[in-house]
Amino acid sequence: MGMVDAFSDDISAARYLAAIHSQFQTRTPAGDRIALRLIQVTSPRMTLASVDPAGPRYECFSLIFEGADDTPLSQGLCRLEHDALGVADIFIVPVGAERGRRQYEAVFNRRVTPSPLP
Repeated sequence: MGMVDAFSDDISAARYLAAIHSQFQTRTPAGDRIALRLIQVTSPRMTLASVDPAGPRYECFSLIFEGADDTPLSQGLCRLEHDALGVADIFIVPVGAERGRRQYEAVFNRRVTPSPLP
């Protein structure tokens, strides 16, 4: 499966916050279509890759999706489609079930360009 990055070029917590509570589509390995709803975007935090304040910074955040209990997804790369964001392959992990719905998490550590020093 090749990487499709229609919305992964601009992966950021802010971009996903704009899509909170919206529906994404994916498929099981057998080809069955599954709807996942984005229910949470964790607050992003910035981390330094080194002690150098001018060094690379990373935005760390996660996405929590919710799907039907009757068609569980396994941990792995998942092609997600969204009407506004497009298509991207994202690694998801099942993290539990609540109220008859399964939950999945995708974790991101995204390198961001540091702002120029004054």
